[in-house]
Amino acid sequence: MSNELISGDLNQIVNFLAACGGLGTASYGLVDGFKAFGGGVSNFGFCYIRKSVEPLIVSNNNAGGKVFGSADVIATLRANWLNGMLNRPGFRGGCSV
Repeated sequence: MSNELISGDLNQIVNFLAACGGLGTASYGLVDGFKAFGGGVSNFGFCYIRKSVEPLIVSNNNAGGKVFGSADVIATLRANWLNGMLNRPGFRGGCSV
């Protein structure tokens, strides 16, 4: 079996690539599906964003109706984090804080 995989036969290489593509698609579907249950694995790392941002925004008591409160800002950041909008090139908001 192992000799067949490394023989370099074009059929084996195509089968291997198709299997890898199917596995990647299935894993993407699982991760994306678990977002429906509280965010799933997409929540990893958001705690560092929350810790970094909370000191910079006003509390709900001091909002005065002119700016967004901290709950609104954190909810918007979490929604963008779960949808992948904060994970774009040039954004340096990872877990290395």
